[in-house]
Amino acid sequence: MGSSTKKKKEKKKDFQKPKLKVGKTKPKASNFTDTSFQSKARTDKQRREALAHLVSQVTSTPPNNPVGTYALLDKLLPLITDTSSSVRTTLLRLFEALPKAEVSPHADKVAKWVRLGMLHLSAEVRHDALKFMEWLLNAAGEPLLECAGGWTKMLDAFAAMMGWRNTTANAKTGADKSWSTAPKTTFGADKGGSSYATQITVLTRFLELGLKQPPPMDALTDKEYWEHVYGLPNGPNPFSYLSLFGPQHDGEICADVEERQQALWPWMDTFQRKAGEARHEGGPAGRAAGELLNVIEEGMEGYEHVVIEEMIW
Repeated sequence: MGSSTKKKKEKKKDFQKPKLKVGKTKPKASNFTDTSFQSKARTDKQRREALAHLVSQVTSTPPNNPVGTYALLDKLLPLITDTSSSVRTTLLRLFEALPKAEVSPHADKVAKWVRLGMLHLSAEVRHDALKFMEWLLNAAGEPLLECAGGWTKMLDAFAAMMGWRNTTANAKTGADKSWSTAPKTTFGADKGGSSYATQITVLTRFLELGLKQPPPMDALTDKEYWEHVYGLPNGPNPFSYLSLFGPQHDGEICADVEERQQALWPWMDTFQRKAGEARHEGGPAGRAAGELLNVIEEGMEGYEHVVIEEMIW
């Protein structure tokens, strides 16, 4: 009798709808299988294979890129911050295969995504962002420095990534050194390591390019002079600084060496002090820091910082 009643209750239980309580998650079925990891792995593989196919097309003879460099950059730049290392590696191979002359006009757009990568929470993404930065320096060069924020915001990104930004802020505000105003999460490391050495090396390359004095120009003929005064500027977007056909500029424009020296001046003490500390500790970071100090010294030679005091009426 008891056994029969028990079987009836168990059979009835199979057809009962469980009552859900507020705040309680729905219980998973006994045969539930978590496929989220498999889905992510499959997606990473698909992205990597798609990028590899594009690499084969762009590097073929003749190159096959029907959509153009701008369209590729526009769609693929967000992958600089992709969490998959293989995807980022393949993406870099693709970007390196693109014609430099077609990348240069879009240096401002590329620089924004490189900065996002440099400030990413993932150390691996930040490290790979430096590889994209080196590619951008090779591909764009001077146009990168002349675009809005190409110099000033990149300096700020380097300082934040290396943990140097807060030191500069404290120096400006005169904050007490006994109290730490640094955030709980810092991007950089104050001591050695291959990543820190790479950060210093790429920063050195960036400063070297930006502080390099242009070669002396020969005297202009009368015709060349008037063409220089009244002729249209060269470049794909010569009047971009007016913001007539697009959004406002994302940062300050430093079009020549003197303006870059002026923008670098507030960072000078911090960069030199931190580089001096790294050089004192030696190792790969120390050697890279020595190069950085030389570039700063040579690049800022002859510069006189003028402070314009605000007039009180």
